[in-house]
Amino acid sequence: MAAELYPDLFQDFFHEMGQPHSLNEGFQKAFEILEHPLHIGKVCLSFTPRRPGFFQGIRNSNLKLDMFVSKASFNSEVNQNYQFMMSDDIVVEVTIYATTSCDQWSMKQISQLAMIAETTFVFASRLRMADIAQANSMSDTLTGLPNYVSFCSTGRQHCMVGSIGKFTAMLINIKDFNSINFRYGFVIGDQVLRKFSAFLQTGMLPEETVARHGGDSFLLLVKKERADDIVAKVSRTVITAVASDATEIPLDIEADITRFDIPESTKDFSTCLIELSKRFQDKIQDNANSRVKKASASEMAEKMEAFNNAIVEDLFQVYYQPKFSLEDNSVLGAEALVRKKDGSKLLLPDDFIPEIENDDRIFLLDYYVLDQVCRDLLDWTAEGKAPLVSVNFSPRHLEDEAFVDRIMNIIDRYGVDPSYIEIEFTSIPDVSQYASFKKFIGQMKEYDLTVSLDDFGSGNSPILSLSELGANGVKIDKTLTARIGEKGADIIIKSLINIAAGLNMDVTVLGIETEAQKQFYIDNGCVVAQGNLFAEPMCRDEFEKFL
Repeated sequence: MAAELYPDLFQDFFHEMGQPHSLNEGFQKAFEILEHPLHIGKVCLSFTPRRPGFFQGIRNSNLKLDMFVSKASFNSEVNQNYQFMMSDDIVVEVTIYATTSCDQWSMKQISQLAMIAETTFVFASRLRMADIAQANSMSDTLTGLPNYVSFCSTGRQHCMVGSIGKFTAMLINIKDFNSINFRYGFVIGDQVLRKFSAFLQTGMLPEETVARHGGDSFLLLVKKERADDIVAKVSRTVITAVASDATEIPLDIEADITRFDIPESTKDFSTCLIELSKRFQDKIQDNANSRVKKASASEMAEKMEAFNNAIVEDLFQVYYQPKFSLEDNSVLGAEALVRKKDGSKLLLPDDFIPEIENDDRIFLLDYYVLDQVCRDLLDWTAEGKAPLVSVNFSPRHLEDEAFVDRIMNIIDRYGVDPSYIEIEFTSIPDVSQYASFKKFIGQMKEYDLTVSLDDFGSGNSPILSLSELGANGVKIDKTLTARIGEKGADIIIKSLINIAAGLNMDVTVLGIETEAQKQFYIDNGCVVAQGNLFAEPMCRDEFEKFL
């Protein structure tokens, strides 16, 4: 190996490969060490998605960089090309060119170059994922705008240098944005957000800032003398969305604008944000006080607005309950569960889901949870420890023809591997939905997603539905687990397990609280389990300790 022939050189080479903090710095110094011993004239690196279009919007998914170029030029006719695959489906290509003094490498040198290419892949891939993590922490993945954290950082910098008093802060919300999502679909809704973001950026000065606060909410810092003009500009505009069949959809976008002229004496940027939020809340309250109570449709719109605000304010939190192997207690994945903050309390699903499960708010919540799971999976993929995560959906989604597109749009936005996600239905679909469910399973299979039936055995769960629906997996409900030891319950559970096995369905058992329940399922051939005997649902930081 090359390292055996040039031990000191390669020790220095590996050391220099670890010095750059970003891909743009390249590995010039590292390859200068090997330039003459191995006749290396140039090293090129590229990152390309294996599935074109799959990584739209993800940083560093289409890159071509020169990591090293010899000052004495290179021989383009003599080169070695190597390809590697990253865990997020990115093809990494390393091309090494010879120096002009080299007409041909020896076989021994070629084997040495292979090790060098692999080393380049390892260090460059690490830098790429670090770049993505850094960018994600300061930018919005959907629109590419700075995020709330970045906006606050910019504001604090202006405070430090004493220039914050030159600016007006604005909070901009697209009015009735939910109607766009539900009338045209989330794909069109996301398109509108991207185009509106680009519209807000047009004509902005270098020292001004536009950021996405979340949902359909945006934050601006603009020069005071330009504030009135910008309000007039963004109050109303027309954005043309393009449907999947290339049909143009012109949409009249009206914005609600809250503004605050920042005083010259301001030292703490957080006071600006508090004042801006206060003015926004006062405006909402004024609107509520002046609004005449209307029919149920109007009441539903208010509920939707309140629910959307709860999402924007991060009142909902995703918890994870690990799935364990009954054979060796290893972690096999997790189920994503939702909690809601209510002051100092954390509400469980039974406290708020019944209120929303029969209207459109359940759609927003289900997609919100999937979005948060994809964010977490992106980080875990970068760390090489992504688990399989189950995400719950109401069977009511089956009535939406764009259901699959909405799921894949969220997954594609973050560029996570779909095979890390399992779709769980929170109840058995009605007989009238069987055809839609079977079609959905077929479509999910094309994207490497599995589908399972949650809480089987609770309520009305007809055995016949297992064979009719053809899901990939089934979960035995905790109410049955709690009855283990009763003759009738034991017979029912064993029958379910045997039927699922005969249909090649994976079985997950829920609600294991005791060693006796655990042993019962082990004796009956079950492998995957959830329950407080192993671990309760937990926040992301706690769950990461199990990975």
